[in-house]
Formats: sequence, C-alpha cells, structure tokens
Amino acid sequence: SRLRVEFDGALVPVLKLWDNGFSMDIEHAPQLRGLVDIFDGSRHLSQCLIIASTEENGEIYFELIFPCNLSFSELLGR
Repeated sequence: SRLRVEFDGALVPVLKLWDNGFSMDIEHAPQLRGLVDIFDGSRHLSQCLIIASTEENGEIYFELIFPCNLSFSELLGR
C-alpha cells in the first residue's frame, strides 16, 4: 500500500484501510494520536483527527474524524 500517515515528522505505513479508519503495526504507532496528515504516495489526501480504538494481533486500529466528513473511498475516488 502507498498509504501513509504523517505524525510528528514521521511517515508511518497503513496496513489496512476502510471508509472510516485504518490499522497500523503497533510497533510503529504506539504514541500516535491527534492531528495527522494522510498521504497516498506523495499526494496529500487529508488532515484529520484520529482516535485509537483497539489493539489486536500486533495491529492498532484507528477511527478517523475528517473535518470535511469524507470517507477514504471518496478521497481516493473509489
């Protein structure tokens, strides 16, 4: 996947993606929270707030709150 989340100057890969959230490797995102930028490769998709919801099998799941209330499928044109 080319999707990345930028937080505090670091780009962290997204493992799984759905309309209102994503998951990441827990080792890469233990302190991830608040305002982040979402990228598809070098293309900036959105800036949004994230809320960590659950941890499971080495992944952490986040819910997204988009200021423009768009889903990932709308942002990616799917």
